[in-house]
Amino acid sequence: MASPSLHFVACNYPALGHTRPQLGLVTRLIQNHSDLLVTVFVYSPYVPSTRRELEALLPDFSRVRLIGVGPFSDNSGRGFESLFPAYVALQELIPMSYKEIVAGGSLTCTATGKIFDYASVPIPTIVLSDLATPFAGQGIKAITPDVKLLVSWMGTTSFFIHRFGPDELGGYGSLEEKAIAAVAKDDRDEKSLMEVAFKFESDFKGTSLVNAEDLAMFDYEIFPQDVDNASYTPVYINAAKQTNGWADGVAICSTGNFEPKARQVLQEWYEDKHGKKAFFVGPYTAPQALSKALDFNGDASKLLPFLNSHPKQSVWLISFGTLFYPSRHPHQIETVLRTLLKTGTPFVMSLASSMYTPLPNDILREAKDRGLGLFADFLPQAAVLAHPSTGVFVSHAGVNSMFESIEANVLNVFWPMTCDQPIHAAHMTLKLDASYELIQVRTGTGAQPPKRGGVVEGTDEAIAQEIEGIVEDLKGPVGDRKRRNLAVVRSQLLADLVKGGDADAEVQKLINFGTPV
Repeated sequence: MASPSLHFVACNYPALGHTRPQLGLVTRLIQNHSDLLVTVFVYSPYVPSTRRELEALLPDFSRVRLIGVGPFSDNSGRGFESLFPAYVALQELIPMSYKEIVAGGSLTCTATGKIFDYASVPIPTIVLSDLATPFAGQGIKAITPDVKLLVSWMGTTSFFIHRFGPDELGGYGSLEEKAIAAVAKDDRDEKSLMEVAFKFESDFKGTSLVNAEDLAMFDYEIFPQDVDNASYTPVYINAAKQTNGWADGVAICSTGNFEPKARQVLQEWYEDKHGKKAFFVGPYTAPQALSKALDFNGDASKLLPFLNSHPKQSVWLISFGTLFYPSRHPHQIETVLRTLLKTGTPFVMSLASSMYTPLPNDILREAKDRGLGLFADFLPQAAVLAHPSTGVFVSHAGVNSMFESIEANVLNVFWPMTCDQPIHAAHMTLKLDASYELIQVRTGTGAQPPKRGGVVEGTDEAIAQEIEGIVEDLKGPVGDRKRRNLAVVRSQLLADLVKGGDADAEVQKLINFGTPV
């Protein structure tokens, strides 16, 4: 290709919940500017999977350069154990490679061996740095102070404010400062800093959760499961350094119309008060035809015949995230599956997240013998959601799952674990009345009474009753109402994402922000 006139860089973190929104934004940037080149730094073992994701979004990505950094292995693994090395390595490796770009040198992708020449490529004007690559962003700013550094935020506006906003907005932006002061006061060692920070974060009073969309939640409902919530505190504290410090702004994977109150709150705090930029660029998905997706993912070859054999909107899709699965309480998912079998509800389930807690053989056997359940190590989620037979989606309420289901017009039954998920579930359930949220599966701190009413019994019997209630709801006026509300949400989202829509205009604003005057 001819030398581009504009050059952006993206720092990618390989968890799918991060990769897909960022690559979606890269796709839309390329589509909105005919002479833009985007360099994407990827941890080398994940180059093949990242390339596949990009190909699904942008078949011709000649103006996107995937640069693998770090040692290559053809087994990227699963779970946090495989992602932690990427988190550590990217902070140092990306700035080292970025120096070569600025110097007009060449870079070799360590995954493919392909050499990319930057002699005639302009110096980047925008760098999109993931939540999980904060020190890479800092290193890039040190090399080129004038580059516009934008946080590539893979969540919603409400959660961005929750994590990085000031105290008065219910945010934890000053969490590190509070922890440092407490450690100094108590004369404790630095090792305890993150422990102290988490104590601040989890010091619940049983009062209303302050949040930008006024969701009816108690503070402890932000931790609905007894997962290792403390492990995320260091990640968010480091991310706050980038978000509230050296970053020039943020590109948010949500639209202003999806969260109108949160958009106003963010603009008043982040833009008006702190002089940073916020771009509400929205999500981006590109569902493949299921036949094409199954061609690509041969392990799910039985999926299309299974879906075709069931009535419209009758099948439940069950799929959790890369890192999130109710593995501490496997009896809960077993109860859900047994209840679906009892009610004669067909389902398909991805086993990708359940590798450490295999399902009982009797469930697998009954599902197969009765033709009610299909299990696969991997499912092309967006394609399954787009199939007419899919009517319900049980997920952890990650941002990709939420927006993909909205686009496919499929009702969610949310099972949030931690991080942004409880806010997503509450927004869709309480604010928009366009989904369900499982309450009886809550554990630990989150098992206290929810603000919406009721009691968390947490027994297998209570979980079964909750699932049975949803199955019946879907047949009557409650299910009809939620489907109508979901259709309204979907219509607005699609209107925002089309050419000339609100989110599309935000993408153009971002491009303009990075275009030299």
